Amino acid sequence: MASVWKGAISFVLVRVNMGKLRPQELTMAKQLMETLAAEWKPEKYEDEYRANLMRIIQAKLKRTEPRLVERAREKDAHVVDLMERPRRAPKGARRRSKRAA
Repeated sequence: MASVWKGAISFVLVRVNMGKLRPQELTMAKQLMETLAAEWKPEKYEDEYRANLMRIIQAKLKRTEPRLVERAREKDAHVVDLMERPRRAPKGARRRSKRAA
């Protein structure tokens, strides 16, 4: 288990000893932390802000325009309003579903 989580687990253990956390909750919390825990790999991440700032500084020194790297934007998720769907349904469809239930 990652060392980051050791403090969190000791906090949870204190709560268990105080009677504020059930053993099932502790087991579930441990399983969740083990699932989410991963080895820290700093080379996996790039400081885009710093890299672009250095490009700006270098371009100013050379009196040229900087070539900045834009972050790839994530696509927006299609969110469905579940409360709107029944309102738009035909009135007859609502009545049939109530009778079937």
